[in-house]
Amino acid sequence: MNTKFKSYKLPKTLVLDYKKWRCGYCINDGITSHGSGFIELLNEEGYMCCLGQFSLQSGLSKNKIKCKNTPADLSCEIDGLNYKKFNSRDKDYSDTSLSKKCISINDNMHTISQKVIDLIEVLSPRKLKLKNFPKSILDELSEMGIKYVVEKSRKKNTKKVSSASSRKNR
Repeated sequence: MNTKFKSYKLPKTLVLDYKKWRCGYCINDGITSHGSGFIELLNEEGYMCCLGQFSLQSGLSKNKIKCKNTPADLSCEIDGLNYKKFNSRDKDYSDTSLSKKCISINDNMHTISQKVIDLIEVLSPRKLKLKNFPKSILDELSEMGIKYVVEKSRKKNTKKVSSASSRKNR
């Protein structure tokens, strides 16, 4: 039986919607964590980890990602986030190294600004960009000596960070 599986692709520019972002390990303290509920692609409270947001932007519906822990739990492939296991049955997927790194960043106890920096650094080698940061995050990045280029979108008043590769101290 030859079943066709739909494969989704990550867009080159990913949007991190801070208002809907669920990150960190504990309850929302605004420093190392944000949002409420379990850390899932899309939790019951409507918050999403970074990979949940990226999955939606790849074309998946909210129903497909709701209450799923990682892209490996999905029943479809997202190029760059998961892959079908060799010689596996219908729903056997694994997380890619990119997904594993994003999960680690999303869930760690670093500050939210540090998480943003780390996500930018993990996505950059794959020619993926991250955009849509609140002014407070951009200000904090600037205070940390992060060089970035902010472009304003014509459609909305969003900001895109093009580069975050230089730091004063690491």
